Amino acid sequence: MMGTLRAQLVQQNMLEKLPDVLEEVARVRRELGYPGMATPFAQLVGTLTSPAATNGLLVGATSTADFSVRNAGASDATNISVVLAVSAGMKTSGTATLGTGTCTTELQRVTCTLGRVAAGATVSGSVGIEGVSTGSNTLRLTAAATEPDGTPVDTTVNVAVSAQTTPDPPPPAAGSGGGGGGAMDPLALSALVLLALLALAGRRGAPRQARVPSRAPRAPRGRPQD
Repeated sequence: MMGTLRAQLVQQNMLEKLPDVLEEVARVRRELGYPGMATPFAQLVGTLTSPAATNGLLVGATSTADFSVRNAGASDATNISVVLAVSAGMKTSGTATLGTGTCTTELQRVTCTLGRVAAGATVSGSVGIEGVSTGSNTLRLTAAATEPDGTPVDTTVNVAVSAQTTPDPPPPAAGSGGGGGGAMDPLALSALVLLALLALAGRRGAPRQARVPSRAPRAPRGRPQD
């Protein structure tokens, strides 16, 4: 709680008021009979993934960006908004889908309103993206709620996407070679040489057999009778 309290005061440029705030908190708790305390801050955790981050995005082709926001805090978060922005080399495509809430789609920006999200709950959505020009691009997700977030680093996610005009060539097949064909596996080559040597040794060591004539000899002609 001290960490989130300090973060809130820093956002308001009032960190020097921390001792006064702690003194006032103790006084108020005493006057109210020391009720249980819960941190009234949001703790949103955003995620953002896209196949284009791994495979690249062709100019004129479309892909998807899947996002989610989880309320990791101990209490409900209210008026949650999610903004998904794309850089100049891309644009949004189609209509965003969302499990709960509504989305407004612009050329390079999608804004979704989730409303109240219970503690521990997750809301997911998806939006289409299209390549416009070649180069490196960025998908950025930003989530916010009415309550200040004690860990704002988790509310922003960036994903790099490369837009190109031609797909990347497939990697060469294992064991393939150029020119005269594929290279033989060394183990298979050794086995082939061994078999050849055994066959040669067998032919040299085998006893020679008598050559069988190709046709039977002629029978002697009988003597002419008187």
